[in-house]
Amino acid sequence: MPDEKALFVNETMPDGKLYEQFYRRLMFKRNREALILALILFILLLVLVLPRALAGRPPLDTGNLLPFLIILFSGMLLLFAFSGLPAILSRKIMKKQREVSGGLPVLLETEFFTDHAVFRSSISNKTTDFPYSDFLRMTETEDLFLVQTKNKQTLLFSKSGFSQGDPDSFRDFLSEKI
Repeated sequence: MPDEKALFVNETMPDGKLYEQFYRRLMFKRNREALILALILFILLLVLVLPRALAGRPPLDTGNLLPFLIILFSGMLLLFAFSGLPAILSRKIMKKQREVSGGLPVLLETEFFTDHAVFRSSISNKTTDFPYSDFLRMTETEDLFLVQTKNKQTLLFSKSGFSQGDPDSFRDFLSEKI
């Protein structure tokens, strides 16, 4: 309906901070097993070192140095994956965004109607319609709503980007639609 008024309008200007939140959330949801593994590695590290230290012996000697180093290195890699990697990926996507937009800021505008959403990017200026039946799930970060679609896209909506409606009402509205 051309005369239908949007219930919510969101204008998101993605920056490094928003992308970093996106990647952190994505990595956490997809890598719970890795977090569990990191916890197991930490416990193993304690099992190797703590009893020796409590017994008054040096915590590390040639007999348990190699397992200790392997566990320590594995833990450092996992720590990097959950702390450093989102920042690196964020910088990479921001660089790509600047290349595609010619250095101009990118504005993602989405209008939410009763039965669908219309997504528009300032880069291409074309619109894409998403019926709510294409939305699979919504998650939140401190500053974002993340909506995953059936075709494996993740749409980002800044909580501070609502020019019509507010984040709390939007959360309720979209929860009913998904």
